[in-house]
Order: sequence, then structure tokens, then C-alpha cells
Amino acid sequence: MIEQRQQAEGAPRPGGRRPHRPAGRLNEMILAIIRKAARPIRVIEIRSALDATGEAITPSLVFRALGQLSARGAIQKVELARGYVAGTGAPRIALVCDACGDVSLVACEPAFAALDELAGRHGLSGQRFVIEVPGRCAICAATAGDVA
Repeated sequence: MIEQRQQAEGAPRPGGRRPHRPAGRLNEMILAIIRKAARPIRVIEIRSALDATGEAITPSLVFRALGQLSARGAIQKVELARGYVAGTGAPRIALVCDACGDVSLVACEPAFAALDELAGRHGLSGQRFVIEVPGRCAICAATAGDVA
């Protein structure tokens, strides 16, 4: 009975192997890490955060979970920032500050509708649009003396 309880709580099994995580638990752990981050978080930082919780996760499992979270819109990869941010489920334009790295996700349905229509006219199907705009945020622009 005690052995079963220890295994259910995540204690190592005889032989040093950990029990299997419930389906989706890794995705939820990664999503929580991304949501807590104050800026776009990189895969290596996600793995470090998982390691700190005692979870030994292979890179392939992390990338698989990131792919699943991205596919359902729970996260969004921001290429310019080389990291992941929490998503909203709907397509967003990423405004990325070159100076401080701040990322703002902005809804702009007309832009995505126009791209969808353009792609359709040219026979492109199954598209996934990624729009990222580099620049300076208002705080960095004011600090640098840039004119908006």
C-alpha cells in the first residue's frame, strides 16, 4: 500500500525509474513555466525550470509538448525573440522591441483576413501566418530620445 502511494506521488520505482506522467501533464507544466516568464522564454530555460522541479525530461519530449501547445494556440513562438510566449488561441501580431526584448501580441483580424484572401487567390492552402514587427517600444524610444 505504501509503495503504491509513493509511486502515485512520483517517487522513484524500484530500479530508480520514475512512473509515467499523466497524459498532458508535461504540456501543462511547460505552459505554466511560459506563463510565469516575464519575457519570451527559450527552450533551454524551459528545460532548466523543469530540471529544477526534479523532472528529467528529454529535449524531444519538450519539443513535442511545445509543438502541441503551439498547435492549439496556447503558446506562440516569437522568432525575433527566439522564445515562446503564452498565446491566446487566435493569431496575433508580435511587436518586438529591439532594445529591451519586450513582446506585445496584438490582435489584427483584418491583417490576417487579407493574408488569407491573398494566399487563397494564389492557391496556397494550409497556411499558418506569422507576423513579427521589430522596432522600439514606447519606453525604449523615450529613453533613447527617438521621435515616435
